[in-house]
Amino acid sequence: MELLITRTIGKTIYRFAFEGTTLHDVLMKSQHIAFRDVFKCGLCESDWLFLRAYITKEDKYEYVKIVCAKCGGQVTMGKRKDDGAFFLRKNDQGEIAWEKAPEKPAQD
Repeated sequence: MELLITRTIGKTIYRFAFEGTTLHDVLMKSQHIAFRDVFKCGLCESDWLFLRAYITKEDKYEYVKIVCAKCGGQVTMGKRKDDGAFFLRKNDQGEIAWEKAPEKPAQD
């Protein structure tokens, strides 16, 4: 059994496929995509958004972010420890926690 879920990030539609032997298996796996569609940057309202993934060199932590190609805004997704589900980080007001990308140090 297979279940396809789509999420729209900016102008891009991402398709996620989940397989299992029962409906319960498939639904449990699909719940790892615990974030909703994001159509615009929370800082500049551009729809030029992309999902990015990386692993830190020093600690080997895995991260997924939504990044705005126009202003550099970003929101880092959280990852639950118990089941590995990804979710959008929120601020104290319950809104997506958009922030400016950190400044890169100057090269001498």
